Amino acid sequence: MPLTPGTRLGSYEIVGPLGAGGMGEVHRARDTRLGRDVAIKALPAEFARDPERLARFEREARLLASLSHPNIAGIHGLEDVSGHRYLVLEFVEGETLAERLARGPLPLDEAIEVCRQVAAGVEAAHENGVVHRDLKPGNIMLTPSGAVKVLDFGLAKGGAASASASNLSASPTLTHAATGVGVILGTAAYMSPEQARGRAVDRRTDVWSFGCVLYECLTGRQAFAGETVSDLIARILEREPDWSAVPATTPPRVVELLRRCLTKDATLRLRDIGEARIALGPARGESNTARIDTRADRRSAPAWRVPAMFAAAAAVVTTIVLFAIRPSHPAGPVRRFRIPVPGMTQTFFSPLALTRNGRSIAYEANDRIWIRRLDQTEATEVPGSSKGRSPFWSWDETTLCFTTNKKLWAFTPGGDQPRALCDIPESGEIVGGAWSADGRIVMAVWRGGLYQVPASGGVAHLSLPIDDSTVDFHGPSFLPDGRTLLLYVHDKGERSAVAILEGSPPRLKRVYDAPQWASVRYSSSGYLLGTTGGTGPGDETWAVPFSPGSRKTTGPAFRVMVGAMFANTSSDGMLVAYASAPSPMARLAWRRRDGGGDQPIGEPQQGLSGPALSPDGKYLAYSAEQDGNSDIWVQDLVRGTRTRLTSSPAQELHPAWSPDGTRLFYAFEGGVSHASIVAIGSDGTGAPDTVAHGFQPVVSPDGKNLAYTVDRKGSGDLWAVPLDGRSAAKPFLATSASEEGPAFSPDGRWLAYSSDESGRDEIYIRRFPEGDLRTQVSVNGGSWPRWTRRGDGIYFAQRDTLMLVSVGDGPRPVLGMPHRLFMASAPEFQLSASILRGTPVDADITGQRFIVVQQTGPREPPSLLFVENWLEEFRKR
Repeated sequence: MPLTPGTRLGSYEIVGPLGAGGMGEVHRARDTRLGRDVAIKALPAEFARDPERLARFEREARLLASLSHPNIAGIHGLEDVSGHRYLVLEFVEGETLAERLARGPLPLDEAIEVCRQVAAGVEAAHENGVVHRDLKPGNIMLTPSGAVKVLDFGLAKGGAASASASNLSASPTLTHAATGVGVILGTAAYMSPEQARGRAVDRRTDVWSFGCVLYECLTGRQAFAGETVSDLIARILEREPDWSAVPATTPPRVVELLRRCLTKDATLRLRDIGEARIALGPARGESNTARIDTRADRRSAPAWRVPAMFAAAAAVVTTIVLFAIRPSHPAGPVRRFRIPVPGMTQTFFSPLALTRNGRSIAYEANDRIWIRRLDQTEATEVPGSSKGRSPFWSWDETTLCFTTNKKLWAFTPGGDQPRALCDIPESGEIVGGAWSADGRIVMAVWRGGLYQVPASGGVAHLSLPIDDSTVDFHGPSFLPDGRTLLLYVHDKGERSAVAILEGSPPRLKRVYDAPQWASVRYSSSGYLLGTTGGTGPGDETWAVPFSPGSRKTTGPAFRVMVGAMFANTSSDGMLVAYASAPSPMARLAWRRRDGGGDQPIGEPQQGLSGPALSPDGKYLAYSAEQDGNSDIWVQDLVRGTRTRLTSSPAQELHPAWSPDGTRLFYAFEGGVSHASIVAIGSDGTGAPDTVAHGFQPVVSPDGKNLAYTVDRKGSGDLWAVPLDGRSAAKPFLATSASEEGPAFSPDGRWLAYSSDESGRDEIYIRRFPEGDLRTQVSVNGGSWPRWTRRGDGIYFAQRDTLMLVSVGDGPRPVLGMPHRLFMASAPEFQLSASILRGTPVDADITGQRFIVVQQTGPREPPSLLFVENWLEEFRKR
């Protein structure tokens, strides 16, 4: 309901408006019961219509309300009046640090004292698991009494909060005055490098922002500034602050603190902002006793100030500004920006479509089709698009097509409802469509060939069937002539390729062999853009020069980027792609058999998976991501040191130890279908030796055999190879079902694995190497089996639970009933629950303690990745 002066909300009487933003309106109010001023924030109507979002918001509000600290402006309550929800916030009077800094730098003692209090407030939040993510001078209030208040913790991020556009973690924020590019630049200027890249963040992002604030207090200028958001972010990622601007009178301990806060590599940055608070306390022989006086020169400041309580995701804000100021023919450096899109899913068909002029994009999210004009702040849902798939634009870019309910539909933005064009043949699912210049629509039907229908609608007819060697066609689009069809042909074996369809009757002509690609588009700059797909952060986008006139490639392919697929380009040099959700931060920990007594191991890392204890229990091998690539790491459990064993630009996963602990085997590069198993010295010495082609390796206890999984077009088979090189690899178990995750028993006589032969994944064992005497282990689903070191049990993941089955000795193992060891938060197992990840647990020699993967950072949503001037850096090469 509207809030006007005099409106009563329980004991609160509205005095007047203070501002409005994407997360609601804020009003000044009087608490008539307690006789104090408060700020009332009216939550958007969509919260009331979405119980899940509202419940999440309330959970985070309760968490944030627990932050009782003199340097934090807090939350008093959450009110429900006539079905409308309102946050009651602490009302803070004074001026913001941003307003004070507009008059110049703070005196040294005052700057140190202000930042000491800021650090104290942020430290209290961190200790309660809350990360601010939008720390900046505009969110720091200087009160007349000399106290410092950190604002906007109501928009902060809890340590385990969901990364949703609807939760309190949306940041950075815009204030009620944030109507110009300058204010948006002010927001972006304090983003950490990992935040600017759209990666998962933790408390270290607050440490970076704190460093920016401290720098500005000392120098009177921003640590990073630029004329545009893209310039600014480039400086954050690539340049150092002007250290010469720091006053020469600044104590060395403060200068050192500043440098440690503004270290771009988060792993080397100051670990705890509490250290900053200590460093800014008075040192021996020094005094930081200056009182903060905010009363002088306050004529331009209103008598009231409130926290900036209006949220807008940083990537969305920067992208809006980018495209508002983007010239029609851009030139300059490559710039990358992201728009997080919660609910966007990766499929075998392209979930997005960009108009050739680069002004609009359509995409799938939350089981619907959305249209986003890039000069607007919000996406618009296409009516009638529930369960919509495979969007594509008409040749004149005025109409959007998509499929749902086994029909092809056309929708004109600005219109009322889509109109049905035709029924979808065969399977009812298409894997891409294209609209020609002469009014034809071509659809690639899943394993059903190419179909054609007039753009005005009608009956779709088969124009090119699949043959004996072709599995299906993917992602058709038209070349610049509007008549020649470009598509990806998925063949049996390894003959998949980019092809064109020409002539009458239509003939398929292969123009580029690309067995690892999953999609292809032509860029008006003269390149075919292809992306590998299906593996998440390891997805790659490649470009190969191509002449539409000669229908031939004209040069070698080169990799454009990692971590994105389904790339589209506009006529003015802007590329848009689907970017997989970055892997969350996680850490390894010991956990007792009863589920208690967690003991962290090492520091958090991104994309951590596949922990494997060495035979002597002194070392732990695992895979973790850095810059989008997974590498093999080894943790010394005795000395606490950590070594990065591999550092290639490939994906390296599934570490497995040799029985004597001298070698590590791991899967290398190329996606599931093109992985190799490599062996290397466990101390990192020696040249890598390729021993097989597959993934998920395990070594037999006698060191003589290697068992592993081989991909069979999305399903798994189990293979084995002798490690002495005298015999070739051969299948151990190859059926119509999918088998994976092999594990040897300690005596080497049995191989455990998971199979979906029953319709769901269950754990089985078979005698090795004979492959007979099959026995089912699990009874209600299971994955990632592992034997106890003593061979008296098999443990495995069953959704979010670690299960154990006892194993008795005998000619054939005597199995007990599965029983639960401990529950895990779902992400702990889901971090590794994919065909490319390794088992999420390992056990010590006693079987009483387990190594588990614990998620410590948020799971971010996937996003739309925008790359401006994508070709420029390659031209320079």
